[in-house]
Amino acid sequence: MVDNLRLSLQLTADSRGFEAGVRGAERQVDRLSGAIDRSGNAARRQATGNQAANAAMRRSARAARQQAAATTGAAASARNQGAAAAEAAGATRRHADAAATARGRLLGYAAAATAALYAAGRVAGVLVNTADTYTQINNRVRLVTQSESQLIAVRQRLFQVSQDTDTLFSANAELYNRLALSAENTTHSQADLLRITEILNKQVAIGGDSFEAAQAGLNQFAQGLASGRLQGDELRSVMEQLLGVSNGLITGFQILRARGQIDIDVTRANIRQLGAEGQLTAQLLLDALLASGEATDEQFQQVEKTVGSALARLGNSFTLFFGRLNEAGGNGTTFTGRLAARINEIADDLADAATRTIEDVRADLEQLARDRDNALQTGFSLIDDPIMAVYQAREAQLREELRLLQDVQADVGSGGPAATEPTQTPAPADSE
Repeated sequence: MVDNLRLSLQLTADSRGFEAGVRGAERQVDRLSGAIDRSGNAARRQATGNQAANAAMRRSARAARQQAAATTGAAASARNQGAAAAEAAGATRRHADAAATARGRLLGYAAAATAALYAAGRVAGVLVNTADTYTQINNRVRLVTQSESQLIAVRQRLFQVSQDTDTLFSANAELYNRLALSAENTTHSQADLLRITEILNKQVAIGGDSFEAAQAGLNQFAQGLASGRLQGDELRSVMEQLLGVSNGLITGFQILRARGQIDIDVTRANIRQLGAEGQLTAQLLLDALLASGEATDEQFQQVEKTVGSALARLGNSFTLFFGRLNEAGGNGTTFTGRLAARINEIADDLADAATRTIEDVRADLEQLARDRDNALQTGFSLIDDPIMAVYQAREAQLREELRLLQDVQADVGSGGPAATEPTQTPAPADSE
């Protein structure tokens, strides 16, 4: 009984302890449940936070993509604008290069036209003058010769005299003409007159007379011969202006007297008196010049050559060469006639070149209009835009070049009207 009671008390105690343990366990469970709930709540809050963070991240990603898309669009727009600007700048550079090329071409054609026309004019002038000089030589010699063969022989001898004495071919032809006309009443032959022409030129060189003084003195001498006597002003002119000739005459008179061909003693002191008495006839004067020939030849060897004398020889050679070339034209034409035709051909070629260049400028104007339209389509404004100002300046430049080329064409052409300037290309409406 006692044992049962002890067992019952023990069981009661144990149950109480168990209950207390259970309650403690329940409390632990409750605490654990609270902790679990709290952990769950924290986890849910964390999950909610994670979801919010994810949503924020997604929003940020969308915003970033939108920003990237906007940036890409802006970049593309910038690239497009840059490409348009680059294209406009390229077109501007092309037109600037075209302007430089056109200016260079214009200046080249203008320079070529000027140089060609100037050179052609100078050459034509020289050749025409040379042809005229040769014709005058032939005319003067023809007046004092009897046939074409005589003309050729005398002309050739006069040319040789001119080269030997470094004097002008044309001047000697004139001198010979006047001597021959003045000596019609003398006994002198054609060969004598040619020799006298040579002697007179050498004596002028020996005296060192200027070309102007020599021409004036020889004219006076020829006038005295034409009158049959040398006296008065003609004699005074020879004695004062032609020192070499006057000395040669005195020498010739002395040689003639020494030979016994004349009786009078002619000196520088009494020559004027003899002239006044009419004793200095054309026959005597020409005889004295021929007599002085040998002494004159010796003195002439001492005369130094000058650049002027060399140029005279060159001019004589050219006159004879071109004169004979001009005579050999054939078919009724002369070399100068063919030269004139060739100069006209050059003028026509220059006119054609100027016409082709005008077409080039017109093509540049058309290309400029196309480039301007393309620039307007890319967003450039026709009004108050620097790029458009470049196009307008270029157009004005091209039109000015066109006018210049038309002037060149009119100047070098055959007198026809200049090409008509193209009408102004209407500007397109502003794309804005």
